[in-house]
Amino acid sequence: MYYPVQFETYNSTGPYMNHARWNEAYPLEVDRNVWERVTFDEHGVPMVNYSWGVEYVPTTAFHWGLLSYSQWIESGNISNFENATNIAEWAVSNQSTGGAWLWWFPYNFSGGVVGSLEAGWPSAMTQGLGMSFMARMYAATNDSRYLNATLHALQPFNLTVEEGGVTRHFDGVGDWYELYPTPTNGSFVLNGFMYGLLGLYDASQITGSNASQRLYEDGLVTLRQTISMFDLGCNTSYDLVHLSVPTSAPNVARDALHNLHISLLSVFNANENEMLLSVEERWFRYAMGDCFASPNGANR
Repeated sequence: MYYPVQFETYNSTGPYMNHARWNEAYPLEVDRNVWERVTFDEHGVPMVNYSWGVEYVPTTAFHWGLLSYSQWIESGNISNFENATNIAEWAVSNQSTGGAWLWWFPYNFSGGVVGSLEAGWPSAMTQGLGMSFMARMYAATNDSRYLNATLHALQPFNLTVEEGGVTRHFDGVGDWYELYPTPTNGSFVLNGFMYGLLGLYDASQITGSNASQRLYEDGLVTLRQTISMFDLGCNTSYDLVHLSVPTSAPNVARDALHNLHISLLSVFNANENEMLLSVEERWFRYAMGDCFASPNGANR
């Protein structure tokens, strides 16, 4: 059983969350099979084996980069920094003119009930991880290319999903940054939104970008207003497709993803004066087996 990792402090130039510890890092907790399917190209960039072939997945690349950077910070091992540099160079070469690190294969999230993504789609989670990584690499090297890539990565947040970006207006609340910019209805994946927010935070802290700070603050407002929608009483929902498509059942987060929700919340609580501490504490109790909903949905 994995227990939630909670953070009391966060440093935008330090190790990224728990990535320095290979056996506890996010990708292994959430889907150990992903790393079992990873191979590396001649430049040290990870590729993921799918049923149809091998693909570059920018999110996986940035997780590897953040893991390598974090291990370098903790160990000082130059080989870890070289691994991180491989990803930074790949990121500079593979960023689109619109600032995105695109997914070059189609995807039907949630069985396609909220629309299908065509090859070449952006992701707020990818952009967030990319900014967290490239901003750190800029801080470590003072390489202006890494700074430019970090700032350029803001552009998809300035475009709506309909315009080819990652931002979707959440009615009555504010802007949401989509992991999956599904075309028909919103998917509203919580961990992807929070990864995007954390990337905006890191970019603003390291580069001093006012644009990044504005997007981050706008997203915090949305997070505060929507977080309770993910609370299922005994667990959390991975997304809000059940609100976008009312005939859909909630997509209950499996244990590792529920724990990830807690870990990410703890980072925002550390950075923002415990703004959602009561939620983090309640969700931690869910992870420990407590349940606050009766079978008919009423609180007991």
